[in-house]
Amino acid sequence: MKAILVRLTNKVFQTTLPAPRSLCLALLALLVIGAPRAQAAIAVVDSSGGFISTNTTLPISQVFPTTGGNVLVVNLSYRGPNNFYPTGAVSALTWITSGGTVTQTMTRAVEKGNTAANAPGSSIYYLWNPLPDAGGTISGSLPTGYVRQMISAYTLSGVDTNIAPIIGSGDATNVNTGTSVTCSNNLVGVPLGGFASLSSAMVGTTTTAGFTANAGGSGTAVNWFINGVSGDTWNQGYIPSLAAGISNFSIAYSGTANRLHIVAAVFTPAASTSPTPTLIGQNATDRTTTTATLGAIVVTNGTSTITNYGIVYAATAVNTNP
Repeated sequence: MKAILVRLTNKVFQTTLPAPRSLCLALLALLVIGAPRAQAAIAVVDSSGGFISTNTTLPISQVFPTTGGNVLVVNLSYRGPNNFYPTGAVSALTWITSGGTVTQTMTRAVEKGNTAANAPGSSIYYLWNPLPDAGGTISGSLPTGYVRQMISAYTLSGVDTNIAPIIGSGDATNVNTGTSVTCSNNLVGVPLGGFASLSSAMVGTTTTAGFTANAGGSGTAVNWFINGVSGDTWNQGYIPSLAAGISNFSIAYSGTANRLHIVAAVFTPAASTSPTPTLIGQNATDRTTTTATLGAIVVTNGTSTITNYGIVYAATAVNTNP
């Protein structure tokens, strides 16, 4: 029987074990598809820290210094006139910057007023990518007969500006009694890590424990509370870092409360940027060839090592009649 001479050849990558390019790409695709969508946290950049206007004058013209953020949020509450349902008061606000030369129009996300006459109402407005300005002005006008404007504002970073806010609103079942109010609709699709902007008011002077969500685990609620203004109680603020399972918001007042309402607008966190995976050792310049004898177990090349991997056998003599 003639002996068969076999040559063992290992092609070794400098930095990693050699694998077919198609296999590497397939595995990377599976990792990308199967991985959860990472999201950045929404953060407050600039904040009024409370009410920046409690004026009785009808034109809205409030300076709000800003330094950044990709959305401007404005909470506006107001007291309606007698026999006038307090909604539709201001369809849009404007953000005026650069010494009055640039105007950006804000969008009203949600509004609500109690069904009783002479009751307060609230609206939440937002503006994607506002121009930062230390002298920026929130501007608008309430209709004739309105007797109060209550305004708070903040800018946020990390918001997905391609997704409109998820909104909810509600008023008390009985317009003249009741001490708490909840959004009458469940907010569908509230994202984990979302940011809820909230406003509420009622007729009468009382106190409140502030805004709450229907499930625990979210960030600490921020409440800007004031009472006795136009004989009413007002509360604006937000709940950050919403937990999973959140679908509604409420506020409870103590004592005698009536003509309640609540509005909510939830902003979605933007997807975080993930580094792009890099394939190493796919170019011809990144590999060398090492030849070993049959039966070799370990082949090294610099700092790279392969063990019994990528073996190519080539017969140089074959006995056709063993």
